[in-house]
Amino acid sequence: MNYLITGHTFMSADSVHSAIERELKKKGDCFDWQDFTSVLENANCGIINMAVQNFLKCRDGSNRTTISWSGLKLANMAVVEFRRGSRSVFFKPSHQPSDEFEEGEFLKKMFSIETLPASRTQPRGIPSLKRADIIKTLCPMMPKSRRTFWNNLPSNDTSLDLIDNFV
Repeated sequence: MNYLITGHTFMSADSVHSAIERELKKKGDCFDWQDFTSVLENANCGIINMAVQNFLKCRDGSNRTTISWSGLKLANMAVVEFRRGSRSVFFKPSHQPSDEFEEGEFLKKMFSIETLPASRTQPRGIPSLKRADIIKTLCPMMPKSRRTFWNNLPSNDTSLDLIDNFV
């Protein structure tokens, strides 16, 4: 994993990414989530290890008709802002401080923005065929003591594969 790539502009997070990269090189092999979180802790990154209950069951309330009709495209947005209580997306086409926010209709009129969705009670999971393929391919390359994470990875055949179905 390389966070710092020549040619990219400077960002305030570059020093953090540099520390993570340095710790990854020191660690050597990073086999599972526990290895990765220890790398982040050693890089002095404040991490919050989240549980399933920290995620909400959000529904898609976007108004796809309005979005496609108005030409709202993420590629044309440099700064995006969502405001509490509003159904609109506010955006700037560039990072210029002089640019004013433009407004675009984003959520359906019937979509409730008043109530917070319920927390998830179980992990989303990945398709069982993908899980089996990961275990078959990756696990033989790592020590037996580091396979627990992959063997316990939740599966759910109704979950879309986010790699194949990325929109």
